[in-house]
Amino acid sequence: MSELDDAVPAQENLIGRTLDNGRYEIVKLIGEGGMGRVYQARQTSMDRMVALKILRAQLALDEQLLARFQQEALSVSKLRHPNTITVYDYGRTPDGLLFIAMELLGGKSLYQLLRQKRRLSLRRALHILGQVAGAVAEAHQLGVVHRDLKPENIQIDKVGGDPWFAKVLDFGIAKIVHGEAGPSEGKTLTMAGAIFGTPAYMSPEQVHGEKVDHRTDIYSLGIILYELLSGQQPFTGATPMSIMMAQASKEVPPIREVCPEADVNDGVLRILDRCLAKDRDQRFSSAVELQRAFQSLQVDIGDIARS
Repeated sequence: MSELDDAVPAQENLIGRTLDNGRYEIVKLIGEGGMGRVYQARQTSMDRMVALKILRAQLALDEQLLARFQQEALSVSKLRHPNTITVYDYGRTPDGLLFIAMELLGGKSLYQLLRQKRRLSLRRALHILGQVAGAVAEAHQLGVVHRDLKPENIQIDKVGGDPWFAKVLDFGIAKIVHGEAGPSEGKTLTMAGAIFGTPAYMSPEQVHGEKVDHRTDIYSLGIILYELLSGQQPFTGATPMSIMMAQASKEVPPIREVCPEADVNDGVLRILDRCLAKDRDQRFSSAVELQRAFQSLQVDIGDIARS
């Protein structure tokens, strides 16, 4: 075992343990990604089950990352939109692990649902992404850019009478791990096995290593909309780099050519064109404007979201 591995505790044996001076009892592992693991845990002070995201141990050794973690986690904890996952707590355990405690969600990710259904109707896609745009709009107003919107980070569950209620996950995580810099600014493309962003949903400015802003999330929402309606991502390739280069330089394939069966009309084609403009100045100016475009189109076609 290396000196790096010795500096912070391993995560392999957390199940059954308590963390942060007994505040969290780890029940089971429920997910894992390049940035860390997510456990179901009991928050003892509140006697409730939570989702406890624990960042990879090596990340806690980076002083700049620690500073970003404190700043970004504080910002994310202020998000109150009903379609944003609620952050209850965050911090660093006495033995050095960085954690974020969040509400424990049911349902399935949009990625899982898309694999089952292949593609969605226009009405359903607008209903889901209208909610997501609302969550993103609140975050943008508070200065938080998601930077890694994708179907895996959108959870769908039945809430009240709505079987397609969306929750957006992982606000701020990409910035905590990677900061402002992009690949061309000297940052490695990989971190603990994860790509900086997700190539299939990355904006051209992310590929170029430019500073991102709220319009980066607008682009990613356009990619998700395209995928929900066609069942395919607009850009694919043999390697992450080839996908990134396509994002930066190639025009989006017309969705009707890619999937003649896609449930699209001229209104949604206009939305796609604006979201997926290479020049961010040509995109929707805000997530609020995009949400209004979704809502207007829903009115035009009739919203049967609850069906």
